[in-house]
Amino acid sequence: MARVLVIDDDEVIAELLQSVLSEGGHAATAVPSLDAKLPDRVDLVITDLVTANPYSVGGAGAWVGEVRRRMPGVPVIVCTAHRDAANAGDDIAADAVLTKPFDLEVLLALVQRLAPEGRAQAT
Repeated sequence: MARVLVIDDDEVIAELLQSVLSEGGHAATAVPSLDAKLPDRVDLVITDLVTANPYSVGGAGAWVGEVRRRMPGVPVIVCTAHRDAANAGDDIAADAVLTKPFDLEVLLALVQRLAPEGRAQAT
C-alpha cells in the first residue's frame, strides 16, 4: 500500500482520485494546495498544474520543483488538462505526466511502479 498525496484544487477530481486509489489498495489524502496541512509521510504525489498559474512549462517546472523541495525523494505524477505538458517531459521534472482525461488503470499502474511501497510489493 502506497501513501499518496493528491494536490488538486478541483474537489471533484481530488475525490475521484482518492476513491480510485483507495479501491486500488492505496491510502490517499487530498489537499487543494501545498499551503494545506500535509501528511507526515508520503510515498508519491499526484498533482495538477492549476497552481502553476499562469500556466507555462517554466511555471509547471517551478511548481514541481516546489513539491520536490517540500517532499524530497518523493516521486511526482503530474495530471493536467494542458496538452503541451506531456511534450515538455524533462522541463517539468515530473516522474510522469498524464493529460486529462487519462485512463485510471494507467494511473494505478504508474502508482504501483513509482511508489516505493508499490515497488517493494512488486518484487
